[in-house]
Amino acid sequence: MSVQQLIDDLADRLRRSVVLDDPEVRLLATSRHFGDEDEVRVRAVLQRDAGPDAVRHVLAQGVAGWTVPGVVPAAPEIGMRARVCVPVRDRGQLRGLLMVMDADGTLGPDELAATERVAAQLAPLLEATATASVLTAPVVEPGLLHDVLSPDPHVRLPALGRLEAEGTVPARDLTVLRVALDGDPGEGTARSRLRRAVARPAVDRAAVWQAGALDPADDRRAVLVVGTPSPWSADATGEAARRWAAYVAGSAADASRVRVGIGAGVPSLAEAHRSDAQARLALASTEVADPRRSGVVAHWAGLGVRAALLRVPAAERAEAVPDELRRLLAADVDGSLVTTVRAYLDHAGAGPATAAALHVHRTTLYYRLGRIAELTGLDLADGRTRLALHVGLELLDLPGADRPSTE
Repeated sequence: MSVQQLIDDLADRLRRSVVLDDPEVRLLATSRHFGDEDEVRVRAVLQRDAGPDAVRHVLAQGVAGWTVPGVVPAAPEIGMRARVCVPVRDRGQLRGLLMVMDADGTLGPDELAATERVAAQLAPLLEATATASVLTAPVVEPGLLHDVLSPDPHVRLPALGRLEAEGTVPARDLTVLRVALDGDPGEGTARSRLRRAVARPAVDRAAVWQAGALDPADDRRAVLVVGTPSPWSADATGEAARRWAAYVAGSAADASRVRVGIGAGVPSLAEAHRSDAQARLALASTEVADPRRSGVVAHWAGLGVRAALLRVPAAERAEAVPDELRRLLAADVDGSLVTTVRAYLDHAGAGPATAAALHVHRTTLYYRLGRIAELTGLDLADGRTRLALHVGLELLDLPGADRPSTE
C-alpha cells in the first residue's frame, strides 16, 4: 500500500483530516477535509507549505525528539487548532510526523492505536524514499566542493572541470549558505551534528541540487550549496535556512547557538564562489547578534552598508573609524552622547521620532544635541558629518572592532 493510500484510509476510518509531514514540517501527503480544517491546514493543502509561523510552533513543541504520540496545542493567533502528532520512526530515525486534527481533544484510545499502527506502516515506506533520494543525489567530495568555492581561479577552475567531467554540475540557480554552531555541545558532537545536517536536504528533495561539507579548519562550521529550478527569493531562502538551522539546533545542547549567513543567488556553479564570499561576510555579521537568541540568520542582501564595512579587516577596523566619531567618543564620558547621536542618525535627524525613541522630551533632545556640538565642534546639520558618524558607528558594531583610542 502506498503512503497516500495509508493516509486516505486512516482519515476515512477516523473521519478526521490527516496529514503527513517530514521532520521539518514540510507536507508529504494529506487526506481530504472532514470539516475540521483550520487556516494552517488550508494553506498547507493549497500552497504545499504550512507557513513559517506554523512550522515554528510545531518545532517549538520538541517534536523532533518525540518517541511517543503527543499533542501540538492550538495557536489561535496563527489560525491553528490542536493536533495529535505521532512520530514516524524507523530504527530510531525520525522519518515523518503523522498529524490528526483533534481540536476538541476527543481522539480516543482506539483511534490513537489505529494511528500508531499506520505510523508503523509508513516508517519503512519513508525510509525507502529517503534512501532512494540519497542514492540518486549527486555526491560532491568535501575537498572538491571547497576548491570549487575557492577565490583562487587556479584552484577553482580545475575543480569545476572535474565536476563537469563527472556530470555533477547543476544547471540551476545556486545559493551558498555558511553555518556556525556556537557553544560547547560536547567533544566530537558538533562535527557529527553538522555532518548529518549538510547531508540532508535544505528544501524539497524534488526541487534541489545540493552539496555540503564541513569546514576543514573548524569542525563547528560548514558550507551548503543549494540549487533550485528558479531564483530563490530572500524570504524563501531565509525560511529554508531557519528550518535547516532548526534541525542542527534541535539536537544541540541548550547553550549552543546556530548562525547562518546567506549569499546572493548566482546562475551557475562557476560563480558560486561569489555567493560563498558573501555568505562568509553575512555569517561574520551575526557575531554581534544578541547571544540570548536561539538562532541568527543573516542574508547578504539585507546587510546594507555593513556589506562594505565587513570587507575591512577586523584588525584595521578601529583605525578606520572617522575622526568625527573619535571626537564624539573623546567627549562622551558616560555613553549618553553616542546613544543620542545614534538615535538621531537612525531616525534621519527627525526630532520627534528621536525623542520618542530615547524616551525624552524634544526640549531635552535639542539641549543634548546643542551640548554635543559645543563639546565636539561637530555640526550635526551637515550631511557629510552625519555620514561619517553613521558609518563610524556601524563600523564599531562589527565583530572585532574595538573602541579606538581617542588620545
